[in-house]
Amino acid sequence: MKITRSAVALAVLSLLGVGIASADVPASSLPSVMGRITQAGVKVTKEFKAIGGLNGWVLMHGTQPAIAYTTPDGNALLFGALVGASGQNMTASYMAKYAPKPNVTKLIPDLKQSDYIVLGNPKSKHILYTFEDPNCIFCHLTDIELAPYIKAGLQVRLVPVGFLKKSSAGKAAAIVQSADPAKAWMADEAGFNEAQEEGAATPLAHPKASTVKALESNMKLMQKFGFNGTPGIVYEVAGKWMTLNGMPQESQLPTMTGLPLQKETNPQLTRFQH
Repeated sequence: MKITRSAVALAVLSLLGVGIASADVPASSLPSVMGRITQAGVKVTKEFKAIGGLNGWVLMHGTQPAIAYTTPDGNALLFGALVGASGQNMTASYMAKYAPKPNVTKLIPDLKQSDYIVLGNPKSKHILYTFEDPNCIFCHLTDIELAPYIKAGLQVRLVPVGFLKKSSAGKAAAIVQSADPAKAWMADEAGFNEAQEEGAATPLAHPKASTVKALESNMKLMQKFGFNGTPGIVYEVAGKWMTLNGMPQESQLPTMTGLPLQKETNPQLTRFQH
């Protein structure tokens, strides 16, 4: 199951997503190091100032956005998660702030038919969708954050993907193919090695073809939603579908879940309690 980190970070190999409009940054304004990706058909639609003196760029390949950075001298091009001093995934924050927003409404039927795992009450009308990798530390923390909401009646429809590490696809496959995927996912999280950022599931070496197809379909759907990493969250507020790429702040959860604020005292979540 060959789903790579670069497929998400660059979005160069992504399938067509949903229609979003953007204007190109003139080629004359770009550092020379970006010439190679623009020649490959990637468009640069916006420049912004990032932390650490880096220059940030919004890239588009077809209709799929991604974030890149260049060093102040313009000689190095960087992709991937940029983590701030507080532990916040700045790449996800920049994506939410600067990238064109897809109209996700047309994707909701596909999301509802995706191969998701139900956590919580399957009959609850309070529903939240999450795209998660079994080796994702921020997915792990999001699951901790959502646990009291699940107890309060939230139904989480977890759409598994596997791309962060070599073992991710095999772990996701093992969870999906287990007799009880919800129980298997919770076991992966209960034994999560935070220091190594490794879920506890044992990778499946030879998953069924149907499992491979399901996980690949989930990954393509994640890309169509414009998520450049996990967790990717989809939720409905007053009939309008919204997305969030990255871990929610505590103050966002009542709106996202439709439930009252559930206080969580886990010290790991302190930096997200704003």
